[in-house]
Amino acid sequence: MADYGLTVNSSVYSGKEFQVYIGADYGDGTNDVGTINSSSNGSSMYRLDIEGMTLPTFSPNQEFEMRSGAGRVAEFGAVFSSSKRTTTEISLSGRVTMQDLPIFMENILSQAASAENNLFEVATGYNPTTFKHDDATGATVFNKTLTIHFVATTAADSYTLPGCVCTSLSLSADMTSASGRYTYSATFQTSYIPTKGADSMTSANELTTTLGATNVFLSDQSTKDMNIMDVNSDVVFASGNSGSGSSTSVTVSSTALLQPGMKVTGTNIGTNAAVASISSATVFVATVANSGTVSGALTFVSDYTSINPIINNFTINIESPTQFLGAQGTNAEPEVFARAVPELTITISGSVKYDTETDKLLEAFRDSAQTSYLQLVLNNRAITSNLETLGSIAIAAHADQTFGIIIPKAKLTSAEVSSDDVAAVNFEAKVLDPGSNEIIIIATGATAS
Repeated sequence: MADYGLTVNSSVYSGKEFQVYIGADYGDGTNDVGTINSSSNGSSMYRLDIEGMTLPTFSPNQEFEMRSGAGRVAEFGAVFSSSKRTTTEISLSGRVTMQDLPIFMENILSQAASAENNLFEVATGYNPTTFKHDDATGATVFNKTLTIHFVATTAADSYTLPGCVCTSLSLSADMTSASGRYTYSATFQTSYIPTKGADSMTSANELTTTLGATNVFLSDQSTKDMNIMDVNSDVVFASGNSGSGSSTSVTVSSTALLQPGMKVTGTNIGTNAAVASISSATVFVATVANSGTVSGALTFVSDYTSINPIINNFTINIESPTQFLGAQGTNAEPEVFARAVPELTITISGSVKYDTETDKLLEAFRDSAQTSYLQLVLNNRAITSNLETLGSIAIAAHADQTFGIIIPKAKLTSAEVSSDDVAAVNFEAKVLDPGSNEIIIIATGATAS
């Protein structure tokens, strides 16, 4: 008889001792989806910056209900348990690095990047292509399925999960935490059977040895441009307007309906002029000098553009629900992957300093006509063209590009003023298809060599 005794296993492990590596499912370059990216391809695996994680949540199909038989307690031999066609979920969080971010973004968007594999332009009518088990990928093709390795201190206790897709990705930065450094939270799912055991990652791409070298901060995004569009009905003064050439002052019948930021057009009004300030009950100051004597009708558009908000915190969430369809092989693993079903949901939220400009967020949210919308740029470099010119906006090619976004059209879902010592507007918005050009543009690193 075995003598188990009362010997205590004194080994203690920290949850931080697990290392997590990610890479594309990759076998021979021909039959790859669902194939573990093994140690022979270690150089195409990337170690993630992990702050928190949950080990895979295994969910076998089990039935413990009483079956017909003797007695009134379920019999052990009647228990059913199977891991066929089950979904395993993994949650990870950590610091955003420019090594990991392109992998996450390519997978959740199910779309290959352009420009040094770091630029994502999600076009109007977005409809990602379905793909199949055994489809070809490549060592750096991350838009189909991924292999995730959980490497334990004891190698034999490691886990490997092929066929993973990112179904949820959140990127957040808060100026009151970690100097405004961006962090990520990501959820992955797979319907392939995980394996247990050692798989060497000795040739994998490790984290940078330079502290913080590839981190990204909210303060890096020096280009901050917010437009609040179609807030109210346009204001039109048909006649009685005047102003002299080269002056920025314009006289109208009443400035009661005018507010700083409103665009103004009319005879000899300067190009791209807007209301800079209100001087009196009948005079406003334009942002651009008059090109001649102002006369005739003036139209004030209820767009508030080129707002440079003071941002306290910002978050972008991307959700891409995935359907695993069909069944193949002895473990009934999926045949087809349908991404973004029923929709790709992109939301943004944040907190900005309350002032006369950002107050328009409240007006846009309560807009009874429901025609108002938000435009936003956050980037470490200037973008090309004006944000409101949807056909030509772009993130320019540059070796120093880091994380950046352009959102042409988002509908506010909430907006409220906080009661903090310094008033702030807390807002949330859903990114929508503008009907032409791009839904969103996202840069995840250098867009040129």
